[in-house]
Amino acid sequence: MESFLQRINCFLFIFEPAELTSLFDLVFETSRSVPKRLRSEVCLVLALGVQINDEANEDRMIMWYENGRRYLDDEDWRMELWVMRAMVLICLYHAGDRRGTSRHYLGS
Repeated sequence: MESFLQRINCFLFIFEPAELTSLFDLVFETSRSVPKRLRSEVCLVLALGVQINDEANEDRMIMWYENGRRYLDDEDWRMELWVMRAMVLICLYHAGDRRGTSRHYLGS
């Protein structure tokens, strides 16, 4: 999460850092039921954080991305802020190696 905040969120503001920290704590440090859309956002942020890290672990990056997409697939995609934010996260994930896919999500 810190890699994401320091290397991506600092120039492309997607999350308020305190909000993302609270979201992370809610998803991983509580036993309460958390909506899948929130889990999706956290997983996609972690995938980007691993991807941008100098010591990137490809298996871990793919795992977080796939989990984020799975949680997203279970949600109703209305045109709300969280959907747009998820599309930007997916766009950024694909920007380096799959530009066409990245443009598709950005256009959504």
